[in-house]
Amino acid sequence: MADIGFNTSDVEDVQTNFEPLPNGSYTVIIKESDRPTSQAGHEYIKLVFAVVDGPCTNRLIFDNLSVYHPDPKVKGIAQSNLKAITEALGILNPTKTEQLHNIPLTIELRVKQQGNGQMGNNVVGYHRIGDTPAAAPQQSAPQPANSSAPWVKS
Repeated sequence: MADIGFNTSDVEDVQTNFEPLPNGSYTVIIKESDRPTSQAGHEYIKLVFAVVDGPCTNRLIFDNLSVYHPDPKVKGIAQSNLKAITEALGILNPTKTEQLHNIPLTIELRVKQQGNGQMGNNVVGYHRIGDTPAAAPQQSAPQPANSSAPWVKS
């Protein structure tokens, strides 16, 4: 038997909120990416975005791009989305998904019922920082004057 030396009174409770983020624009980075295979046998690009600004900082948003799907319509939509992401990041011809990591962009989210009946977020737009459509509500809060954005290199 292994001794773990763990005392629950030394650990703070962490608030976990899995409710969908409200409709709007969010400044994010791509935190993780992968190229798994779906249950149907089709590879796709899996992206995990992390919110880096405002009251929803550190919340994660998941997006799957079926860029290798055999259906031309599905594949075309996914390729169009990947193109929008790469253009927003200024990386026009990436060879690896890791090249897209840790560069800020703005995404547009909408709350939508998912296939499992739960409400969830759908990414409906990808924009270069500062190019967000004017009509979209901003979800970010002003940063204190002495802090810098996490993606700014010092």
